[in-house]
Amino acid sequence: KEFFILLALAVVMHGALAGLSRNDYDNRYKISEERYEELMQEGNQGSQKIIHIVPHTHDDAGWLKTVDEYYSGDKDDIALAGVEYILDGIYDTLMKNPDRKFTYVEMVFFTKWWNEQTQEVKENVKMLVEQGRLAFVNGGWTMSDEANVNYEDFINNMKAGHDFLKETFDFKPTIGWHVDPFGHQSATAALFAEMGFDAWFFARGDYQDKEIRMEDKSLEFLWRPFYENLGNRTEIFTHWMFDMYFSPANFTFEELWGNSPIVDDPNLRTYN
Repeated sequence: KEFFILLALAVVMHGALAGLSRNDYDNRYKISEERYEELMQEGNQGSQKIIHIVPHTHDDAGWLKTVDEYYSGDKDDIALAGVEYILDGIYDTLMKNPDRKFTYVEMVFFTKWWNEQTQEVKENVKMLVEQGRLAFVNGGWTMSDEANVNYEDFINNMKAGHDFLKETFDFKPTIGWHVDPFGHQSATAALFAEMGFDAWFFARGDYQDKEIRMEDKSLEFLWRPFYENLGNRTEIFTHWMFDMYFSPANFTFEELWGNSPIVDDPNLRTYN
């Protein structure tokens, strides 16, 4: 069996898209389509594949705007981003569709949203968490940088988010999720293993290393940080996303190109 993950970015209104041109997307999709063609050929040879679709959102906790601006949607001339509305949409969709699930990451935003909700909404959210339809990965206050922090800062960042999840939902994240930090280090792998994480997912890394791993199909591996000193004690299953945290080719939702949204209500003047 072969496993693949499609990352479905749900209403991704964050600044990461602003820095990429149409050519950037075309180049990325060209690479992706070549890989998809290879996968299709392998599939025709009879190998069984299991596809995981992971609805999620990546919300910058500071890049082009402040945390509060990203949350409220202010300064949309700088970056089209409003995490408050993403979370509203997630909640409404999960409540209306019992067969759907969602994964969330950044507690700095989720706690802001949580504190604004009525008691009824909070009870419903607790129900969604208990049912496993709203899950949290990483669970830190933010998705921590790995280059310019010491280990105490890293741990405190994780603790702030995990304390909230434990006290509010009795929930313990088991997956590390670092899809946007620029590069990764052994110390992070070791700390995640010591935190009890079962696996770690990341998206950015050296392009030469990635090309080799895509060729020999080793984007998934066991990372054994500081092996000479720690042996297997801090090993952690690691997944390197082959196409960043984007939706793959042919799943180009209208937000990517600035196209008009699909309006399927004929009673609206904007019906198309």
